[in-house]
Amino acid sequence: MWTSTDDGMTWSEHTVWEDPDEAGFRIHDTAVTESGLLLAGYQDRPGQPGVELMHHSADGISWDHCWTAPVEFLAIEPLDDTLVAVTGTGNTSVWAGL
Repeated sequence: MWTSTDDGMTWSEHTVWEDPDEAGFRIHDTAVTESGLLLAGYQDRPGQPGVELMHHSADGISWDHCWTAPVEFLAIEPLDDTLVAVTGTGNTSVWAGL
Protein backbone atom coordinates (compact mmCIF):
# COMPACT_ATOMS: atom_id res chain seq x y z
CA MET A 1 0.00 0.00 0.00
CA TRP A 2 1.36 3.41 -0.95
CA THR A 3 0.33 6.51 1.04
CA SER A 4 0.90 10.23 0.65
CA THR A 5 0.52 12.93 3.30
CA ASP A 6 1.35 15.87 1.01
CA ASP A 7 -1.34 15.69 -1.67
CA GLY A 8 0.59 13.19 -3.79
CA MET A 9 3.94 15.02 -3.97
CA THR A 10 5.79 12.17 -2.20
CA TRP A 11 4.78 8.57 -1.46
CA SER A 12 5.69 5.96 1.16
CA GLU A 13 5.23 2.19 0.91
CA HIS A 14 3.56 0.33 3.79
CA THR A 15 2.89 -3.38 4.25
CA VAL A 16 -0.75 -4.31 4.84
CA TRP A 17 0.18 -7.76 6.12
CA GLU A 18 2.87 -8.47 8.73
CA ASP A 19 4.63 -11.12 6.60
CA PRO A 20 4.70 -10.02 2.95
CA ASP A 21 5.98 -13.48 1.88
CA GLU A 22 2.62 -14.92 3.01
CA ALA A 23 0.39 -12.22 1.55
CA GLY A 24 -0.85 -13.18 -1.94
CA PHE A 25 -3.75 -10.74 -1.80
CA ARG A 26 -6.23 -10.16 -4.60
CA ILE A 27 -7.94 -6.87 -3.87
CA HIS A 28 -11.31 -6.59 -5.63
CA ASP A 29 -12.25 -3.08 -4.51
CA THR A 30 -11.34 -0.21 -2.21
CA ALA A 31 -13.45 2.42 -0.50
CA VAL A 32 -12.65 5.55 1.47
CA THR A 33 -14.98 6.29 4.38
CA GLU A 34 -14.85 8.81 7.21
CA SER A 35 -13.20 6.12 9.35
CA GLY A 36 -10.47 5.33 6.80
CA LEU A 37 -9.63 3.05 3.89
CA LEU A 38 -11.26 -0.34 3.28
CA LEU A 39 -9.89 -3.13 1.08
CA ALA A 40 -12.10 -6.06 0.06
CA GLY A 41 -10.69 -9.20 -1.50
CA TYR A 42 -9.18 -12.63 -1.09
CA GLN A 43 -5.91 -13.96 0.31
CA ASP A 44 -4.15 -17.00 -1.15
CA ARG A 45 -2.14 -18.47 1.72
CA PRO A 46 0.68 -20.89 0.80
CA GLY A 47 -0.15 -24.39 1.99
CA GLN A 48 -3.50 -23.31 3.44
CA PRO A 49 -6.99 -22.68 2.13
CA GLY A 50 -7.59 -19.17 0.82
CA VAL A 51 -9.64 -16.78 2.88
CA GLU A 52 -11.95 -13.86 2.09
CA LEU A 53 -11.16 -10.54 3.75
CA MET A 54 -11.92 -6.94 4.42
CA HIS A 55 -9.04 -4.82 5.75
CA HIS A 56 -9.45 -1.37 7.35
CA SER A 57 -6.93 1.37 8.03
CA ALA A 58 -7.47 4.81 9.51
CA ASP A 59 -4.01 6.00 8.42
CA GLY A 60 -2.84 3.66 5.63
CA ILE A 61 -0.04 2.40 7.88
CA SER A 62 -1.65 0.18 10.53
CA TRP A 63 -4.37 -2.29 9.51
CA ASP A 64 -7.25 -4.17 11.11
CA HIS A 65 -8.01 -7.48 9.41
CA CYS A 66 -11.53 -8.86 9.18
CA TRP A 67 -11.92 -12.32 7.69
CA THR A 68 -15.29 -12.55 5.93
CA ALA A 69 -15.19 -16.25 4.91
CA PRO A 70 -17.11 -17.68 3.22
CA VAL A 71 -18.32 -14.35 1.77
CA GLU A 72 -16.08 -12.73 -0.85
CA PHE A 73 -16.97 -9.09 -1.47
CA LEU A 74 -16.31 -8.01 -5.06
CA ALA A 75 -17.46 -4.39 -4.79
CA ILE A 76 -17.78 -1.93 -1.89
CA GLU A 77 -19.13 1.60 -1.98
CA PRO A 78 -19.54 4.19 0.80
CA LEU A 79 -22.79 6.16 0.91
CA ASP A 80 -22.63 8.81 3.64
CA ASP A 81 -22.13 6.83 6.89
CA THR A 82 -23.16 3.53 5.25
CA LEU A 83 -21.11 0.94 3.37
CA VAL A 84 -22.70 -1.22 0.68
CA ALA A 85 -20.88 -4.41 -0.33
CA VAL A 86 -21.80 -6.81 -3.14
CA THR A 87 -20.79 -10.50 -3.17
CA GLY A 88 -19.90 -12.70 -6.12
CA THR A 89 -23.35 -14.28 -5.92
CA GLY A 90 -25.06 -10.90 -6.21
CA ASN A 91 -26.06 -10.64 -2.56
CA THR A 92 -25.74 -7.22 -0.91
CA SER A 93 -24.63 -6.37 2.63
CA VAL A 94 -25.07 -2.96 4.23
CA TRP A 95 -23.29 -1.56 7.28
CA ALA A 96 -24.48 1.69 8.86
CA GLY A 97 -22.73 4.06 11.25
CA LEU A 98 -19.16 3.76 9.92
